[in-house]
Amino acid sequence: MAAAKKPETKKSAPKAAPKAAKAEPVKKAAPAAAPVAAPASEKKAKAEKKAAAPVVAPVAEAKAPKAEKKVAKKAEKAAAPVKAEAKPAKKVEAPKAAAPKAEKKADKKAEKKAAPAPEKKAEVKAAKPAAKKAVAKKTAPAPKLGPVGSFIKHHYRHFNAAALMDAVEGYRTYLAEGGKMMVTLAGAMSTAELGLSFAEMIRQDKVHLIVCTGANLEEDIFNLVAHDFYERVPHYRDLTPEDEQGLLERHMNRVTDTCIPEMEAMRRMEKAMLDVWTKADKAGKRFFPHEFFQQVLKSGVLKKSYQIDPKHSWMLAALEKNVPIVVPGWEDSTLGNMFAAACIRGEIKNVHTVRTGIEYMTWLAEHYQKVTKNGSTLGMFQIGGGIAGDFPICVVPMLHQDLELTDVPLWGYFCQISDSTTSYGSYSGAVPNEKITWGKLGVKTPKFIIESDATIVAPLMFAYLLGW
Repeated sequence: MAAAKKPETKKSAPKAAPKAAKAEPVKKAAPAAAPVAAPASEKKAKAEKKAAAPVVAPVAEAKAPKAEKKVAKKAEKAAAPVKAEAKPAKKVEAPKAAAPKAEKKADKKAEKKAAPAPEKKAEVKAAKPAAKKAVAKKTAPAPKLGPVGSFIKHHYRHFNAAALMDAVEGYRTYLAEGGKMMVTLAGAMSTAELGLSFAEMIRQDKVHLIVCTGANLEEDIFNLVAHDFYERVPHYRDLTPEDEQGLLERHMNRVTDTCIPEMEAMRRMEKAMLDVWTKADKAGKRFFPHEFFQQVLKSGVLKKSYQIDPKHSWMLAALEKNVPIVVPGWEDSTLGNMFAAACIRGEIKNVHTVRTGIEYMTWLAEHYQKVTKNGSTLGMFQIGGGIAGDFPICVVPMLHQDLELTDVPLWGYFCQISDSTTSYGSYSGAVPNEKITWGKLGVKTPKFIIESDATIVAPLMFAYLLGW
């Protein structure tokens, strides 16, 4: 009985164990079953100790009675032989392990001969991930910068310059990740000869949709066929009303510091357009404004009048690359006025021979869904403001709110170059975040605004992207 109690007192309070051992036999009596169970366990413990005696040290025998639970005793004793056996096993295996080393040293020549085979296998296995990495690099390559791009990256670090750098890197990254880009042209960007850089952007597949005003559509062609007749007026701010009247009498239409020649540019284009308008009208066919322009370019009727390198015409580049064009508000243009005059004269019977802006929007809605159908997104790079930007950006909220389509993504990227002042209530000058409230952009959409002159900023950004 005393032997059964000693392990308990020592386990719970080891320091008080001797005193508790003397007091317990006098005051407390164990249950009747206890005397029977105790010897049985002791016999088993002794038997197991004897079996393990050659391996386990005498210290283990002295500590053995301390374990009270049968399961714990078996676990400890079972573990002890394994550990003890494991040590000699290592000693026995050690010389065996040394044997292969000796064999390797002895058979170095044999290994060298056999080595190429496993190395080739390793190379084949490694080639697969390497190819995957190469694909990843193609989708997100480091920018290949030319002198202009390098200058921008080094010097454009703060304020509007930093905004330009952030925006152009956002544009580059967006395309690298598989996005498509829509570029919108407002103002007189074609007369500013943006085609010098924009046409190459189109040819290098960095532009996938163009939305422009009627003026930009026609003025690219005006410049193409009458460039040598243009006149520049550097001191236009000093012109008097009489000076302006003199320009009118010479049929020189001024756009800031540049005069477009009416006869060589506008009237030459009018004649070519009247031919395709009347032909379509008589056949009962209808086309979009830009499609009529493309018919003229394809016909080659103006080719003999080209006065610039054709590669600097963004209209020719778009035709070559089959990049779609949307021209909202085309009626507000020189050729739009000429078409209206032809309708009034009776040369064109059906005013709808030229398809309308509403039809452009329905086409754009369908096109937007096609482009974004397989997980891709369409970005928006807006040069200036006005209808060229306002019109296309609204296609997304129209699809969501008016057609109640839920699987159409928001615009994937947004950048605007504008000098419009936000505080005047100008939509063109509204900061990108305002567009979130209209359902056009999302909270996480990359958004940039560069408050500067687009004739300076856009060519620099294009040069960066083109590696110039």
